[in-house]
Amino acid sequence: MTQYTPEQIELEAVRQIKRLADERGMKQSVLAATAWPGEANAPTKWRQIRNGRKQTGAPQRITVSEAVALCNVLGVEFSTILFRAQEAIKLRRATPYPTAVEENREEWPAAAEKRGRYNEN
Repeated sequence: MTQYTPEQIELEAVRQIKRLADERGMKQSVLAATAWPGEANAPTKWRQIRNGRKQTGAPQRITVSEAVALCNVLGVEFSTILFRAQEAIKLRRATPYPTAVEENREEWPAAAEKRGRYNEN
């Protein structure tokens, strides 16, 4: 049985939720405001969960209830997001370098260079 850290699952689940919203053409701010209607700062909170806080760069933690609310807006089961997260982690472990560029993440120079996207000037 493959073991994952809670942080790995949490970060990848957030990526999967964001990716699904992007695929459906939903703005991240609309997703957050719809999922958490009682929170005035919902878009800011979701941005900090996705990208990290400006002060520390560390991602804000997401609770299960917050993630379920986001999934409900997208019409997908939370268990599906967790499954996709686990599969993405497995795939990443099986490859020597990232196969796709994640937003807000720096590419590994070798992978970027191979795709012709890395240019040191």
